[in-house]
Amino acid sequence: MDAAIVVGLQKAKAAFPGADLIVFGSQARGSLRPGSDLDVCALFPTLTKDAFELAYDVSTEIHRHLDLALDVVVCDRQQFNARSQETWTLEYQIRAEGVIV
Repeated sequence: MDAAIVVGLQKAKAAFPGADLIVFGSQARGSLRPGSDLDVCALFPTLTKDAFELAYDVSTEIHRHLDLALDVVVCDRQQFNARSQETWTLEYQIRAEGVIV
């Protein structure tokens, strides 16, 4: 993964104490193509507000540090841990290929 992306995500993560940012998709697999976006799962201990609002907040913070197209998914740890056991879920894919930043 590009070092500038790692640094930008680490800076963004500082705004969300206790959360993990997990990169998944083509960036994590190393199979980028021109125009690829950055897929990020923001994993919170608990959701303190609506997941869509948190996704907006996380996206906004990442955009302060990186000028990339983003897809942000927000989960709480309990939901993520349960759903990541099911092979048909996005959470399973994130756990399988994700890179924690």
